[in-house]
Amino acid sequence: MCIRDSNESVLLIKKLKNGVDSEIKRYDFHSKKWQDEVFSYHSKEIVIIEGILVLCIEGLRDLIDYSVFLNLSEMVALNRRIQRSGHAESNIRRWKTVSQQYYRDILPCAKYANLILDSENSSTEEMADRIYSMVKI
Repeated sequence: MCIRDSNESVLLIKKLKNGVDSEIKRYDFHSKKWQDEVFSYHSKEIVIIEGILVLCIEGLRDLIDYSVFLNLSEMVALNRRIQRSGHAESNIRRWKTVSQQYYRDILPCAKYANLILDSENSSTEEMADRIYSMVKI
């Protein structure tokens, strides 16, 4: 899910938490434009929100019952950014600025997470086990 602004994201999550199904247009990272295609989200007992800015938005934090911050190495983060956009050269060129913004704006929001996981010291299975044992789905 890619949401245009924090107000829209808060409204969407409020609807889902209150049992109301919702829709949102798809954002294309390659063209950097909103598409006509619409994604439908159905209200469920558990709603998973994924995104680098989720814990930085106070209105979203207030709606979250349990949060996990996944701390990635810079190399993994850069590789994911390249895969998402498909533009290696421009992402590598901008990486210094982007990584500085991460350390300044995103990493400090980890303090709001119930659980912080470090991808360097844990396997995917170990991290999933920790989340499962804390959330008790």
